[in-house]
Amino acid sequence: MSVSKPIQQFTDDQRAVSAVIGFILIFAILMLALTIYQAQIVPQQNAQTEFEHSQQVEDEMVEFRNALIEARLDDRTRTPSVKLGTTYQSRTLTVNPPPVTGTLQSIEQNETEIENGDIPNLSNQYFEYTPSYSEYDNAGTIRYENSIVYHEYANGKVMLSEQYLINGSKIRLIDTEPSIDEDGIERVTYEPEPSGASIETVEDPTITIASELDAEVWNKTLKEEGEANNVTITNSNGDVEFSFQGNKDIVYTNENAESIRSGGSQDPSGDPVRGPDITDAGLPEDDEITVEEGDDFRIRATASSVGDPDEIIRSGTPISEINWESNRDEEGNIIDLDPDSSDRTETDDDEFDTEGWEIGEHEIEIYATDASGRISRGEDSAFVSITVEEEEEGEEGEGQLISVDGSGDSDGQELQFDIRNDGDGEITEITEITIEQEDDIGDPIESDGQNDPQVEIDAHDGSDQDGELSVGSSESNQITYDETYDFEEDSQGGAGSYASLSPSNEGTVIIGDFNTDDSDGWDRVEVINQQGEEEDDLLIITLAYQDEGGNIEESELYLDIEED
Repeated sequence: MSVSKPIQQFTDDQRAVSAVIGFILIFAILMLALTIYQAQIVPQQNAQTEFEHSQQVEDEMVEFRNALIEARLDDRTRTPSVKLGTTYQSRTLTVNPPPVTGTLQSIEQNETEIENGDIPNLSNQYFEYTPSYSEYDNAGTIRYENSIVYHEYANGKVMLSEQYLINGSKIRLIDTEPSIDEDGIERVTYEPEPSGASIETVEDPTITIASELDAEVWNKTLKEEGEANNVTITNSNGDVEFSFQGNKDIVYTNENAESIRSGGSQDPSGDPVRGPDITDAGLPEDDEITVEEGDDFRIRATASSVGDPDEIIRSGTPISEINWESNRDEEGNIIDLDPDSSDRTETDDDEFDTEGWEIGEHEIEIYATDASGRISRGEDSAFVSITVEEEEEGEEGEGQLISVDGSGDSDGQELQFDIRNDGDGEITEITEITIEQEDDIGDPIESDGQNDPQVEIDAHDGSDQDGELSVGSSESNQITYDETYDFEEDSQGGAGSYASLSPSNEGTVIIGDFNTDDSDGWDRVEVINQQGEEEDDLLIITLAYQDEGGNIEESELYLDIEED
């Protein structure tokens, strides 16, 4: 008897249906979560990035203000910078809007007018930073004007710095040059034109300035700082008018005036808080040295913003930089510090070269800046003297790198001699070699198809680096006379490495596959001297090297060759 089995239809097959439905549900949940993340979390994170960038620009605009005031009143070169835009954190499955951009621009305003005195009208311009954020809608505009930085929002203004316009009997009028108009994402640098300042005493002066801050805001600001006495502030045709009673010392920028830093240790603005004190500074040996033009010198300095409440008040803020400048317009930076991690007392030193300096005596002033923007003044600075003399022209072949010994008996295919670093500083890289012959004493240094023509420098001290130059084993490859070869990348396409030599250390130069006319090789290699003499079979080896100051020098080494 046969038993018939029911035939299962494909449409009746329920196997794996639950797994498919589960996958679809999980996928739908993931997509929903990703959509929510893109719609809610990403904008929140980007808004936080934009807010942090806005705060960064606030700080940088305050530094911008400090540098501008210092340059215009103190006749110093300063280069503040502002990061115009920023980028968002990278993402894998979600997307970001385009990077943030911003605009920093100067806006010309009405001139500042001073009545009851002989001071000319002064130019006036604002500096405004405006970002283009995607999420942080209430970013506003950050503005510098008339010595004060503030953040202007749609519903009000927030002061980011104190005003520097009025202090007791002092009034400071600081014009700003040059203008700027930059937009984008990168950091931009502004260099205010250095200037000096003049001081004139005026009785009952009236000063009219262009300002986006009205009289009410100025009154409130001055009252909070205790500077509202003997002055009446009113709005005047879009500007603000300050009417003072009594004699006022007006400090104003003047291209023909001396720097107000040079007038003693007290800030002419009347600020009782002094900048950092240079407690120890000088040159390695003495406070006066003489160097040849092009030589290096080293300056050390210790700066402190710690004062004495009973005698001298200082800011007590971290040191941000230590600099120097000379009376002949040279200048340098000894150290830049991050105020977030630096201390109130910092010590450092650095090396500088005198390439291009004028011949004569240079008075060097060493000064520091703290995180509040105050700088060393007058007796708080330190002074050293450097006399620059003309560089003496040495005899041919002189240099820090000298030849000191020949190889004696040779194996016929290698030319060897020893060299020494005869200077005080390190030779960081021996970079190039040139071989010249006084007479026709041999063929080029060529390959025989088996051995590579090469130059080696074997340092005797393990702390130094060896050097090697090879041009390959092809018979067409050769090291020719009167051609310069770089040890790392010569003109024949080979590769190698640079050697180094510390002071007083020696190394052996080995020139391989060096053939004479009759291929018998050399019998002896003798060092003549550093300057050379007229001899038969004379080779001149020129080695180029870099010293620890980054200067490229050359030494010519003279060898007397005797054939077999």
